[in-house]
Amino acid sequence: MGQMPARTGELNRGRCSGFTLLELLTSLVVISVAVTLFMGMFTASLAMAKQNASQRIAAGLAEERLTEILIHPNQYQWPDFSQEWTEALLPLTTEVLGRSEPPNAMPTERSANDRVRLRYEDVTWRAFTRLPARNADYAEVVVEVTWTQHGRPRSLALTSALPRSSVEGGS
Repeated sequence: MGQMPARTGELNRGRCSGFTLLELLTSLVVISVAVTLFMGMFTASLAMAKQNASQRIAAGLAEERLTEILIHPNQYQWPDFSQEWTEALLPLTTEVLGRSEPPNAMPTERSANDRVRLRYEDVTWRAFTRLPARNADYAEVVVEVTWTQHGRPRSLALTSALPRSSVEGGS
């Protein structure tokens, strides 16, 4: 009575010898889904990093140009604010419009240097000025930086103000 049938022992021995085909296919499907999700997140992460780098470059350039205009307003041609004013922003001078230049400190490795130069290649900037009101004591200054990313135009603008007395008659 204490003996087990031979058939039951044979079934137990066969089941413990490895994975079934169904278990292998299930694990491959799970791994495939995980790898696909990981690759999608990785690709999105790279695109976001490139977008952030472009925005950092644009913000840095806009800040540099705006600071230059605010520190040296006498080096720019300002509009005659005594005339009838329209709400349109007026360019300071044609010299203020321009392409951006890469920074002076560049990577020494050629491929890294080329990557940095390419980032600045498509970036342009413009400067505008306006009076917020006809009798305002200050002039508003806007620097707009534009670039193309993934075939779409992008822009960033920084605004500041200068005392009207420092820009009137400064041309």
